Amino acid sequence: MDKEKTGNLIKQLRVKKGYTQQELANKLNVTNKAVSRWENGNSFPDITLLDNLASILDISITELIRGKRETEDEEHKVEQSKEYIVTQVVEEAKVQKKKEHKKILYGLIGVGLLGVFLVILCNVFFVFGYSILVEEANLEEARVTFAYFAFAALLIFMILGIPVLGLCIFSIIALKTRDRKSKIISSIFVIIFILWLAIYIVNRVIEGIRY
Repeated sequence: MDKEKTGNLIKQLRVKKGYTQQELANKLNVTNKAVSRWENGNSFPDITLLDNLASILDISITELIRGKRETEDEEHKVEQSKEYIVTQVVEEAKVQKKKEHKKILYGLIGVGLLGVFLVILCNVFFVFGYSILVEEANLEEARVTFAYFAFAALLIFMILGIPVLGLCIFSIIALKTRDRKSKIISSIFVIIFILWLAIYIVNRVIEGIRY
């Protein structure tokens, strides 16, 4: 399976149809960067997209995989090469499956790191809380102090923790996802969290100047 031949064929047929990379991407519900990678020979279309892609470009899946249009004189050769084509498709499916497994693994690692971060955060919260409470004279004062402490910690998390975590999570989604709608939505959230942090920083700077 020659990715460059397939990419060149996709580009030729796309141009012949009068589609831009973005228009072809919209028809397949992928990003224009994915189409660009196909046409540059950097990657092969996902196996699940071959049927729709071949239909849109008015070409057979066999021709798409081989990276060339077949003439009538070559039809018997195509029949003889079907077993080879199937083998190539299976191998490509295995490669794409490994990539999906890597994405899942990276996702699990990210969730694990987030869990570790939350555990550390909880430990810090309770250690500081305990150090404050042991100084109180009685249980009633300790409850009031802990309530103020918990409220302050929650406020800090809302101001800084949520936008930082959101920025990290949605940045990863925006960079990794192939779905165009998911990429747009993730990018919007990234912008929102950046503005959130920027507003906080500007306010802190203004308060510092005042005082």
